[in-house]
Amino acid sequence: KVAKIVFVGKQEACDCTRARIDGSLAALESALSGAKTIPVERLQADANEIEVKQYNDMSPIMVLPAVYLLDGEGKLVKMLQGELTSEQIVAALGSS
Repeated sequence: KVAKIVFVGKQEACDCTRARIDGSLAALESALSGAKTIPVERLQADANEIEVKQYNDMSPIMVLPAVYLLDGEGKLVKMLQGELTSEQIVAALGSS
């Protein structure tokens, strides 16, 4: 069961990456709008390198954004990355 979400974006991003991050963040917000409150921690891969490393060690980031779904003990339930839709996020939350 997902107890926390970590959304990893990038502070200094090119236009295509920025569009992917913003679109996926909007999809995440939409997916969570009907759900009970799950805290979302936002990190930037280029500004929060130490914090991001622990998540990258759980499951390596291939493309931003990366969304880590964690259980109550901070263990990885599922990791999503790249351009995400609210449907993908809802499905991932439901399968946990």
